[in-house]
Amino acid sequence: MLDISESVNFNYLIAPLLVLIVVMTIFSIIYSLIFFKILPEKVFIFFLVIVVLFGAYVWAVPMNMGFYEYFRATF
Repeated sequence: MLDISESVNFNYLIAPLLVLIVVMTIFSIIYSLIFFKILPEKVFIFFLVIVVLFGAYVWAVPMNMGFYEYFRATF
């Protein structure tokens, strides 16, 4: 029987995912502080999704540039 936990080391995946959660949270908090009272609720939620996706993109670019290797080597 194939045991996936033996072949995959999950330790180096935890730190980048925590950084992803932090980056997306920071982007959404900044957006909420600026636009919560200005925009109507449906427009606010629509753009909140776009802002969170942009936060994921901002996280993904450094990961592609080598931070992934840094986390893999560190943990």
